[in-house]
Amino acid sequence: MFLFYYKMKILTDKTKLPCLTRYLYNKNEVYDSLLLSLLDHDIEQSLFWGYELYHSGFKRELFDYLIELYRVIYKSYYPRLDQRFMDMLNEWYDTHKRNHQLVGSIIFNLACRDYDVLKLVTSIFKTRYKFAPAKKCASRKKRLFVVLHAVDVKQYETVEHDYAWKTLPSCCKYKIRTELTQLLQTKKKVDTMRITYIEMLRSHYLYFTKETPIWRSRISDYRCKVNNNKHTITFYNEDDNDNFYKKWDFEPDEQSNETIQKITGANMSPYTIHQFANKYNVKLKNHFHKKSTST
Repeated sequence: MFLFYYKMKILTDKTKLPCLTRYLYNKNEVYDSLLLSLLDHDIEQSLFWGYELYHSGFKRELFDYLIELYRVIYKSYYPRLDQRFMDMLNEWYDTHKRNHQLVGSIIFNLACRDYDVLKLVTSIFKTRYKFAPAKKCASRKKRLFVVLHAVDVKQYETVEHDYAWKTLPSCCKYKIRTELTQLLQTKKKVDTMRITYIEMLRSHYLYFTKETPIWRSRISDYRCKVNNNKHTITFYNEDDNDNFYKKWDFEPDEQSNETIQKITGANMSPYTIHQFANKYNVKLKNHFHKKSTST
């Protein structure tokens, strides 16, 4: 179920450490950004965030996520797409996971279609907010199914610069979206999370990439040890250390504020549940917060 993805991967796992993608975005917030871009019918940003996950190595996970999302908010309008998406997943396996445009085709076709978001928001927000469906459009536009080709998604392939520090400024095209985080946490906690994230990114970023397949592959080329208490990865000898960092040190501690804000979502404009409800065509039935109690 789609709720499983949000419950386990994105919103309610308070104990899991951050997992950073190929360009050092927080993986969970990339899923948020992908979802919101799809809801906004923003094809370009949807593809950008989808391929950030895909080329970080979360390929099958991304296919599963998109298909479950389709079944929750799109299928009632476009039931025939279910088999088509499953056929595309099977084709991806048949080509030994090399047809990278297939997942892009799914993203593209979701981004330009109507949806019923009520079940999704009910799952995400549970008892925090109550929603009712807003008035639906009398008719929905019929859409042709668009098939992307390899050349259409080549721009999203992983970039390797001769000077690694140039990677983030040139490749972090969009600012991570934190609207859902803001709606699910207090402002004080959100602000604290942003500060902690920036400090982590500048001091221990490599450690938080170790569960990401593309980074795990890079790190495994060199002899190193992981210290889970100190959140560090250190190399056994100076040559390995120098060779790794010469090739892969993105130097987030030396990046501009603009680049860091794109990656971390710092200084985002305040966002309210009323804005969310109005934008995504759901009615807010009530609005309350649980009161904290002291003992």
